[in-house]
This record gives sequence, C-alpha cells and structure tokens, in this order.
Amino acid sequence: MINAEFSSRCDDAEYVDVFKTDYWKNVTPGDLLAGTRLKHELTQEQLAEKSGIHQVVISAYETGRRKLSRRAAIKLAKAMGEEPDSFFRNVEQQ
Repeated sequence: MINAEFSSRCDDAEYVDVFKTDYWKNVTPGDLLAGTRLKHELTQEQLAEKSGIHQVVISAYETGRRKLSRRAAIKLAKAMGEEPDSFFRNVEQQ
C-alpha cells in the first residue's frame, strides 16, 4: 500500500515497473522467499515453527544451497498467507 505522502511526491513519469528491469533476471526463488519472510517480519526460526520446515532447510533455500521445491513453497506460502507461485515470479525455469 502506498502512503499518501509518497503518492503525492511521485508522478507516473517516475514509476518504474520493477518486473521489467534487469534485476529480475538474477532473482531466485530463495531471494523471493527471503524477501517475503522479511516482509512478514519473521525470522527463519519463526517461519520454521509456522511451516513445519526446519530452519536449516529454510536457510538453504534462501541462500541457494538447496532448490526450493513446489511442495516446500506451498507449506512456506501457507504459513505466511501468500501464494506459492509468488516465490517463482519472473524466475526462468531451468
């Protein structure tokens, strides 16, 4: 949600659709998971408790040491009230 002060200082000419920038070429599902977790102000330990996935495994997903599976994405997303596909947004399938 954009606050009124920010909205009044910006016009449409300044708007940049981040999904159309080069940044998204290098974003991984782990990056999106970490960002979503931080958006919900959760630690890895708290997310582990809510999702039933061990904190060490969550860390491995976020750092790219382990590939985020669809099954894990469903559990993690449900724990945060998000859609599982949000972790795979604009990520090229390999």
